[in-house]
Amino acid sequence: MCGICGIVREPGHKVDLTLIGEMTDLMRHRGPDERGVWVNPSGEVGLGARRLSIIGVANGSQPILNEDQSCALVANGEIYNYKTLKNDLVVHGHKFATDTDVEVILHLYEQEGLSLAKLMNGMFAFAIWDQKRERLVLCRDRMGIKPLFYMQLRDRVVFASEIKSIICDPSIPRELDLQAMHDYFTFDYVPGEQTIFKGVREVQQGCTAVFERGAMRTIRYWDLSYNPDVRPRPIYYYEERLRDLLSESVRKRLMSEVPVGVLLSGGMDSSAIAAYVARHSSQRVKTFSIGFKERSFDERRYARMIARRFGTEHHEMVLTARHVLEVLESQIRCFDEPFADGAAIPTWHLCKMAGEHITVALSGEGGDEAFAGYDTHAAYRLASWLRWMPAFLRDGVARPLVDLIPVSDKKVSFDFRAKRFIRGIGLPVPEAHLFWRVVLTEAEKSRLYSAALREQMRVLPSVRIFADLFEKCNAKDALNRLLYIDSKVFLPDDLFVKNDRMSMAHSLETRVPMTDPDLLDFASTIPPEMKLKGLRTKHILRDAMRGMLPNPITKKKKVGFDMPLGKWLKRELYDFMQDAFRTQKLRDADLFDWKFVDRMIEEHVSNRRNNGRPLWGLLNFALWYDAYM
Repeated sequence: MCGICGIVREPGHKVDLTLIGEMTDLMRHRGPDERGVWVNPSGEVGLGARRLSIIGVANGSQPILNEDQSCALVANGEIYNYKTLKNDLVVHGHKFATDTDVEVILHLYEQEGLSLAKLMNGMFAFAIWDQKRERLVLCRDRMGIKPLFYMQLRDRVVFASEIKSIICDPSIPRELDLQAMHDYFTFDYVPGEQTIFKGVREVQQGCTAVFERGAMRTIRYWDLSYNPDVRPRPIYYYEERLRDLLSESVRKRLMSEVPVGVLLSGGMDSSAIAAYVARHSSQRVKTFSIGFKERSFDERRYARMIARRFGTEHHEMVLTARHVLEVLESQIRCFDEPFADGAAIPTWHLCKMAGEHITVALSGEGGDEAFAGYDTHAAYRLASWLRWMPAFLRDGVARPLVDLIPVSDKKVSFDFRAKRFIRGIGLPVPEAHLFWRVVLTEAEKSRLYSAALREQMRVLPSVRIFADLFEKCNAKDALNRLLYIDSKVFLPDDLFVKNDRMSMAHSLETRVPMTDPDLLDFASTIPPEMKLKGLRTKHILRDAMRGMLPNPITKKKKVGFDMPLGKWLKRELYDFMQDAFRTQKLRDADLFDWKFVDRMIEEHVSNRRNNGRPLWGLLNFALWYDAYM
């Protein structure tokens, strides 16, 4: 695992070697083992890399050059099929200088050109400078596991694994992207190609960005496609095939020259991965879990169940509000953007704990998107049954009754789900899918913004993202279209961002077996009614794991990894939040209507409405703004 960066300047203009070094060293946490900087002979191109040694530990230094030194590579990630690719490339006459897996990228580019990424199974983000073609190639893996950002300026292109290494150049303006901010307050993260900094973009999952002759173009080399079997086979076929592919995916991701373990939440996906790691590992498996004193948030009992079943060396920690206060301001700098996933800080502590024992960890992200594991998927099915309900009955009877349910601080509480669900029944499918997880609606965001900001705002509603993807997806059924949305937005822009930044903060590499291309291709053939049977989420995976995992694991509802923010913002984090909202820099920016914010706080503290998520989102934005703008 690495941090990579670089600058490509116009002909006749030399790169600043000191700046390349600074960009590289800002990502030391991503690669504490080695530092490499390279400048081309004419001085117009500079590349930098920080390396966390996993494969080819002894001789895998970067940047890597090809035989005639006409191409240079910096890469972040792992290529799981590199041995097969390397053997084929050697047959075609390519000579390898290292034992590292990522060198195959360079020779594969020489052999296949811009179509190289189609042949790679892995998680990666890489940059190649092709001197002969005067071409910069930036590429990101199929699912967007590893990050890669760039900025095209008048006289240069700058790229890096993290935004901090782009904006460290004092000549680059730090300007707020209002559309990105608007979308952030919908999701609690910035979705898509945009970033919170105007002009800084992210290479999208399954895409290659090519800069040559002064222009940047994007090529999509892969996308999710859904082709369910027209004549479904017996369910035991799908169960057996799923077990085999998941087992093989885990086996491939155990490839390492350093210690490997499992981030074990106690949920279905991480438990299944732990089972297969135990099967394939010759050593006792190390597992790591985070828990809470608040019972509805604590899943340690399930993690312990798995640890006992497979005899793992299990480590756990109980997270409190004090742990949040200890790292909140520092973890903001890991993301470089406002980011308010409630699992970020637990993941920070989880990775810190794991990093003291291992260098590579497997985790369960991707299973819910492949096999329909979220409550919003069940909500879609239930809503499809209830859409016959007349509007007067829904709005005049059901909604007032649901509104009488008292507010709760419990995790994904019944009152929260019921109130959200009943309001979303009558919406179009993609709009309901957004509404059931939205942080602030368009109307609420308008009230949040100051009058001065509303005057500047020329933004599109955030639902456009879900609506466009719902239409773009090739699936004929609505469920797979919703899985496509989750795989294109929530998975890369929230879950993988959280995992990458929090693990890399502790020089820990995380791998995600549920995103293996062969497994995803198979999942696309599974009939949707086997993924979501009635209201039973992840039906096929639950049945496939029956017998291998304890019954309480296969039968339990999804809880998710989160903190009791609603409770803590009323008590332990209350003063910290108020102080963050009162900084002079933020008040001078005149972005928000603070009377509306005060009402949100008052509603929350008085238990009239659970505003935990929007307040947490605003708190993280305030801390980010104070640190970066």
